[in-house]
Amino acid sequence: MAVSTTQVEAREAKKDEYERPWLEILKRFSRHRFAVASVVVLFLMIVAVTFGPLFMPFGETDTAVTKKDQPPGTEYVVPKNLYYNSIGGEVRTAAGTTLTFWLGSDGIGRDLLTRLLYAGRVSLYIAVAVTLLSELIGIIIGVMSGYFGGFVDAFAMRFVDFLNTLPLLPILLIISTILEPTVNLLILILVFFSWTGGARLMRGQILSLREQEYVSASRALGASNLRIMFRHLVPNALAPNIVNASLALSGVMITEAALSFLGFGVKLPAASWGNMLKGVNTTILEKYTWQAFFPGLAIFICSLCFNFIGDGLRDALDPRAKR
Repeated sequence: MAVSTTQVEAREAKKDEYERPWLEILKRFSRHRFAVASVVVLFLMIVAVTFGPLFMPFGETDTAVTKKDQPPGTEYVVPKNLYYNSIGGEVRTAAGTTLTFWLGSDGIGRDLLTRLLYAGRVSLYIAVAVTLLSELIGIIIGVMSGYFGGFVDAFAMRFVDFLNTLPLLPILLIISTILEPTVNLLILILVFFSWTGGARLMRGQILSLREQEYVSASRALGASNLRIMFRHLVPNALAPNIVNASLALSGVMITEAALSFLGFGVKLPAASWGNMLKGVNTTILEKYTWQAFFPGLAIFICSLCFNFIGDGLRDALDPRAKR
């Protein structure tokens, strides 16, 4: 019996789908318009915070003492030569040059746009570093817990339960009185409290996969436990952790902002979107709204984008989403 052209094309399409699964995932992700738009917005924000300070006439800590609390669009005539070190080398602004505070200035005369760009580097760095490290630790502990079971599983899960009962804020208060808070210390503390969710997700997936036929076949062929766990099980159980990581980015960013706002995060004069909100009070909200609006808007946009991307990845990685 002759095989029709349509049947051949359908078989080839099915073959491509199984041979190139990431292509199918990308197609499903592209159907989520908000997720695609969020990727574009985040890319533009990353480019802005990475390269934007190279083109700014102000340094991160430069102050114009006569231009405190100025609204967006205020012009400033430089009274003397300004010098500051940037990634591209020393930047010089000649005396008499007219500069503009495009987003206004803060309470000591620093340019808000420049601070916002530098702060974005710190906030995004903390969010990405904490998420990657916590997911990595969670995956390793989760796969070992789910695969070995028994004492290993019981001990790991009881430790997870113990960490989940610890209050983060009082612990940070104690640490801040003992150690000088730094960005790297903040990352380590947040990682220590953040890996438990990823571990539970991975453990649940491994428990449902470890008795599959391909795992038994690998054991029969003499594969080591390490190879079975990280070569066969983890790739098949990774999808929920990918989605969890994308959603966790917004949570880490908001947590960092809250801690910096309370004084336990990134310390001045270094800027983060959280500590830019630290000095906000009723007077500033009433008279100098822009000082709180722009950092808050940056946090809101990034968190919203991370959530949309997480929704898009969840739909793309869900096999039931295939059409």
